[in-house]
Amino acid sequence: MRMCILVLGALLAGLLLGEGGVAGGPVFAQMPNPPANAGPVQPWGLPPLPQGIGPVEKFADAGNTPQGKFLEGGAFDEQGNLWFVGIGSGWISYLQPDGKLVPVVNCNPP
Repeated sequence: MRMCILVLGALLAGLLLGEGGVAGGPVFAQMPNPPANAGPVQPWGLPPLPQGIGPVEKFADAGNTPQGKFLEGGAFDEQGNLWFVGIGSGWISYLQPDGKLVPVVNCNPP
């Protein structure tokens, strides 16, 4: 049994230290090539958009409001409003297509 372990250890060392093995030189990660039809990286680090889709633009700024912190969910209704919950503030709000932020109810009243 001891002989089997020694032989396996020697084989493993030979594979690791041998030519073309893991220890044969530094290995660097490489980024995959982007698709030929990929555009530039969009704002906020989003991946490139498919061809035929317009650019992403910021249509409302709720960042400096209590409703804009720690957002959760996100669902559109039939009128095109985006509903979401602000976890930190407890507000259930929606964003109208024209960019107006409408707070509806606070689940964590003071």
